[in-house]
Amino acid sequence: MSRVEYDEIREQRIDYEIIFDAYSPEELAMGWYSVVEADEATREAVEDWYYWANRGCGF
Repeated sequence: MSRVEYDEIREQRIDYEIIFDAYSPEELAMGWYSVVEADEATREAVEDWYYWANRGCGF
């Protein structure tokens, strides 16, 4: 995957809403899962995940 440019707003949303208290790969996966459960936020959450993965982050 190619790297994408740093996006401060996405980074803060990922840090504060998704991975803020994840200490294991399982907890990290649950953080992402909890975000995609909500219909209205699903598109944004999926875009955030693609952004995060393309930045080279992972489980």
